[in-house]
Amino acid sequence: MTITDDMLREAAAEAGYALARSLPAPEACEHDFSPRFLRKMRPLLRTGRPVRHPVLRRTVAAGLALVVSVSVWLGVDMDARASLLSWLRTQRENGIFSYRFAGPDQQEAVPLYLPAWVPEGFVEAERDIKNWNAWVLYIGPDDNYFSVDSTWIQDGTGMAVIPYPGQELSPVSVSVNGLPGDLYLSVDPETGRDSNNLVWFDDQAHIYFGIDSSLDGETMLRIAESVSPADSTK
Repeated sequence: MTITDDMLREAAAEAGYALARSLPAPEACEHDFSPRFLRKMRPLLRTGRPVRHPVLRRTVAAGLALVVSVSVWLGVDMDARASLLSWLRTQRENGIFSYRFAGPDQQEAVPLYLPAWVPEGFVEAERDIKNWNAWVLYIGPDDNYFSVDSTWIQDGTGMAVIPYPGQELSPVSVSVNGLPGDLYLSVDPETGRDSNNLVWFDDQAHIYFGIDSSLDGETMLRIAESVSPADSTK
């Protein structure tokens, strides 16, 4: 018997349906990660240093790819829509805040954005530059830190802000040089230190920004307001 393309497509679809039916319900996949694990993962999960899937064309948070991609968009907070509908914030029952973005296909590399102002004693320690994302880490006195992240906004991409176990996040709406954003304040239960996150969105440039930091919210906002393309910070 000759196996045709239609037969292969039908078999693939049946296998996919069978696999989907074999998976547990999303609510049965909840897991309480240890504070130590979350502390190490939060710079990835919260600042949106995502892994792009070349086929699905979506961005998912590392370590929680299945949970985010299967169930994070099920409940939609319609009040969280941006005025230009380029981003949408969703809160899940387990306290995770997720963002889904809409925008044009990327035509060029994301410019490197750097802060023109940094707190005294802070120096750049690491940077990770990709075509669609740039991430720069700064280290300061007493092991304080902050990172600046910029990522291209296009259809299907997203990121998540995940609370520590036993903590509840409540985003504070902020404005960064007139751009809308959210500030999340929390405490690392293992170290007792601040572990905060600021995200804001530039609809015109099709870029979202994130700062993950042990610094206070006021200082983070001052850093954010100084962020600009690297050439203009010289």
